[in-house]
Amino acid sequence: MVTVFQPSLLCNLLDSSYLDMQVTGIRWNVLFLLKISVFSLERVNKLTMTTKKYSQKYRQLKRNYENICKKQISDTSWHRLVSQLKNYFDLDIESPKASKIIHHIATLKRTHRNFRINSENFAECWQLFQHYYQQKTQLTCAEFLADLMQKVDLSQVSKTSRYNWFINAGIPYKAEKKYKASDLALVAFQAAKCIKSRELKRVENAVITINSLAVSK
Repeated sequence: MVTVFQPSLLCNLLDSSYLDMQVTGIRWNVLFLLKISVFSLERVNKLTMTTKKYSQKYRQLKRNYENICKKQISDTSWHRLVSQLKNYFDLDIESPKASKIIHHIATLKRTHRNFRINSENFAECWQLFQHYYQQKTQLTCAEFLADLMQKVDLSQVSKTSRYNWFINAGIPYKAEKKYKASDLALVAFQAAKCIKSRELKRVENAVITINSLAVSK
C-alpha cells in the first residue's frame, strides 16, 4: 500500500521554535528549498489522487460496458473506444454523463454487431438519436413513427422492419403505449442506420449495373 506524504508534517517542523528569526543566511537558503519541496510534494499528492480517481472510474466504465455487451473487451480495444468517444463526444471519464454515454454505446454495440463509431453515416444517425434523447416529452409508438417519417423516408420499409427496431431497442411496440422520447432515441438510431444501409446498398447496386453496362460496350 502506498503511503501519501503529508506536507503539513514538514511545514510544522519548519515553523517550530528552534528555527527562529536569527538563522544564518545558509539556513534561510535551506528553509527556502524545503518550502519549495513542500509545494512540489503537495502538487504530486494532488496529481496522484486525481490519477487514482480517474483510473477507478475508467475501470468501472469498462466493467459496465462489458456487462451490457455481455462479453469482455480487451484493454487495447477499450482504450481505442474511449479515444474515439473523446474525439466524437468530448467524453470526460470523470463526468457524471460518462456512464450514460457508455451505456448507450454498449447498447448499440450489443444490438448492432458491426457497429462502429467512425463508420459511414454514423454522424447522421447519432444526430437523430440526440434529437429524441434530449427531449423531455413522451410519445406513443404511433406518434413517434409519424414524427420519424418527417425526418427519414420510411416508405420503402416494411412494418416488420419497423417493429424490429423497437424490439432491438428493448421497447415492445404498441401503437398507443407511451414512452419517453429519450428511450425512443435508440429506436430512431436503429431506423436511421437501417435506412442509410439500404440507401448505400442501392447505390452500390447502381454502380455495379453502370460498370457492367460500361464494360459490355
